[in-house]
Amino acid sequence: MAEYTPHPNWHTMSADERTSWVISEMLSALTSERNYEAAMNKMLDMMSMVIHTDRMSVFVCGETETRIPFEKCDEGVQSLRGTAFEVRREEINRWFARIGDKPMALVPDVSIIRKFSEPLYAWFEDNGITDFMAAPFYNDEVIVGFLGAYNVRLDKTVDLDRLFSAVSTFIGARIENRRLIKRLEWAGEHDPLTGLLDRRGSEVAIRKFHAENHDAPLAMLLIDLDDFKRINDVYGHNAGDEALCVVAKAMADVFPESAFLCRNGGDEFLVALAGDDAGNADSLAEAFSSLKLEFEVEGERHPMTCSIGYALYPEHVSNVNKLHSKADAALYAVKMAGKSGFQKYTDDAEAHYRSQLGFSAHDIVENVPYAMLVHKADEECALLFASAQLTRLLGCDSLHELMQFSGGSFKGIVHPDDRDRIHAFYKRIADEGDTDVSGRTGYRMLTRNGDTKNMHAIAHFVKIEDVGDVFYTLVIPADN
Repeated sequence: MAEYTPHPNWHTMSADERTSWVISEMLSALTSERNYEAAMNKMLDMMSMVIHTDRMSVFVCGETETRIPFEKCDEGVQSLRGTAFEVRREEINRWFARIGDKPMALVPDVSIIRKFSEPLYAWFEDNGITDFMAAPFYNDEVIVGFLGAYNVRLDKTVDLDRLFSAVSTFIGARIENRRLIKRLEWAGEHDPLTGLLDRRGSEVAIRKFHAENHDAPLAMLLIDLDDFKRINDVYGHNAGDEALCVVAKAMADVFPESAFLCRNGGDEFLVALAGDDAGNADSLAEAFSSLKLEFEVEGERHPMTCSIGYALYPEHVSNVNKLHSKADAALYAVKMAGKSGFQKYTDDAEAHYRSQLGFSAHDIVENVPYAMLVHKADEECALLFASAQLTRLLGCDSLHELMQFSGGSFKGIVHPDDRDRIHAFYKRIADEGDTDVSGRTGYRMLTRNGDTKNMHAIAHFVKIEDVGDVFYTLVIPADN
């Protein structure tokens, strides 16, 4: 099993000299070898000179599992490298604490492991391991991994206690440094809230796949959480964060493991389906759109919906870099059609998208030829919105000034002599019990400087989730 060339005087050296030489060589490899994999493999090569076994493994302990990233086996022995089992780092630390401060432990019968960890015992049993040797690797007095050797035949001409005492923390430091580097690399390409790739991470992954599989099809789906601002405004940002996490989990549940899942930022997500998966874009978009998504606030669950637009390479574009804009055009078409749906890219969607760029709901409201106000359909009649036209019509320079002048209530801008009649008018519409009910009336409005203006009004009653019963009213000066 040994591949490392021993000292030329190995056979004539004393146990003390051999131990010192192995420690020196191993520390040199661990500290001077820049490549992590090369350093760990050199360490295993040197260990195999003094620990005779058909299989030797490096176990790295994580928060939720322990895995085997490095292993050295005799020819013909099946490697277990890459396998993992559900034993957490704290369990490994607890077990080693039972053997005290010894730098290594010999376990002649693995059945005793059963009392400590059923998954670990099952793993040993499944792989035909009856006895083993374990040496923990420390970092800052915490075990981050250990060396495991099975059916061992120890070389008693080397002081293994002294060897492991000397090298354990150096090996542990390399393992922990590698973990930190991987964590930083992960953080540089992932969204910390949802754990999905961030925009940069998805671009790198898609670009890499396309470079290696230039002719392979790709589907890009853009998923937008509908009315995300309302969730944040009504329930708070913690609820908004939970809603985003619900969408991320649903994506992981619906789309295949091979898909690139990304949070672009805000409430927009991206899914890239590569190769054969791209052919399932239609059915997957439909499956995701049909989900009943909910987020929870103080024990109460609230529904939410998503809009999806998607485009395909090479069906819709000859350049993968243009996929995002095509998918965005399809998403925009869904939004304009009322949200909560999915649509594949079409040329019509592109034309409509281009014509609408830069045109927003704010533009619509502020350029309607008449003033608009929105207020609650309750006794207080709290003002929720007033357009710039209405603000100017009532002699105010800003919405803030209008809210101060009116006391934040629709009643504050209605002439006192008309309030009872207008209240009865609005109540009669609301009492019909159905949404989307309209009515017309006329009344006098008060301006900030004390003048009175005669107005015609068209009121429309609606029920809005999380807001309640609301009136939208167009206000038209009587002389118009």
